[in-house]
Amino acid sequence: MIHIDQQSLNKAFQLFDSGAINDIEVGTLKGLLDIHKKISV
Repeated sequence: MIHIDQQSLNKAFQLFDSGAINDIEVGTLKGLLDIHKKISV
């Protein structure tokens, strides 16, 4: 099982709940990098 720290998990939920996930490019490396930046500790 992959270990996900609680702070990153909370940031991921906040990303979806705030709607900010809709501003991230889909299917691109830039989109993946943007998500990583927003949820990394």
